[in-house]
Amino acid sequence: LFESEFACAWRSGTMQQSLVPPLFLFVLLFGVGHSLDYKSLYTTKQTGDGTYYGFTSSGHCSLGGFNPPWLKDVVRVAINKPQYGDSTGCGVCAEARLRSDLSGGALGSGSKGYPLWNNDGSPHSVFMVYADNELPEGHSGSLDIGLSGDGRWQIEWQAVPCPVGTSGLQWRLNENNLYYIKVQVRNHKFPIPTLEIYLNGKWNQIPRHADNYFEGPLPQPLPAKKTNGHWYFRVTDIYGNQVCDYINDFTPTQTDQDGQGVNVGAPDTRFCPGGSGSSSSS
Repeated sequence: LFESEFACAWRSGTMQQSLVPPLFLFVLLFGVGHSLDYKSLYTTKQTGDGTYYGFTSSGHCSLGGFNPPWLKDVVRVAINKPQYGDSTGCGVCAEARLRSDLSGGALGSGSKGYPLWNNDGSPHSVFMVYADNELPEGHSGSLDIGLSGDGRWQIEWQAVPCPVGTSGLQWRLNENNLYYIKVQVRNHKFPIPTLEIYLNGKWNQIPRHADNYFEGPLPQPLPAKKTNGHWYFRVTDIYGNQVCDYINDFTPTQTDQDGQGVNVGAPDTRFCPGGSGSSSSS
């Protein structure tokens, strides 16, 4: 229907015949790639609004359940749409605090709720946050706190490596069939823009989607996905470090699994089948 109306308007001259309509159609159908340099979040202080939206067990990042122990004392937040990007912003950790004016007073208004404020009404010190949701209407730098509260306060924050300790990557399978996979990697120290699966002697990239899953068709049927009885994946973090990990076969009752104890932040090819290997798009 859309294509027919578009063609009709084009032929009748009601839509200007220029390069704009084809470009508009391309953007509408395929979207625009996100070019945010996530490394800058770790070197440059971000500023924006701090608001509250209440607790939810799972946001747009699809990170509910199967959480590592270190997350229990971290404040969950929804990150603004520009820095959410294509969902690469999911799982970012940061240290945040209130901004103050020249006299030391906080900028903003509303009730003085945790974690921006202490119980005695004094500004809270730096606290750690974890992005597990998207703030669609937020400007760059803004965070929506996943706790009950009220107000709009000026905040500042800077991304830091997630405190994963010695724990490794975690994996969640959402669905698959003979030629399709939908998998999520979590508990990563730094954001992971790229994920590949090892098939037929080479690495095949799986596209990232807005719900923080990597999913797409595969060139081989499901039984051929396993190599030496395992599923091998290669993740690339925002610094270009590549790490190989593998998991056992998923079952309908076991969709969450721990990997082999590796994490991003430095290259690690111990679990790469046949070495680092070459890559191709799937």
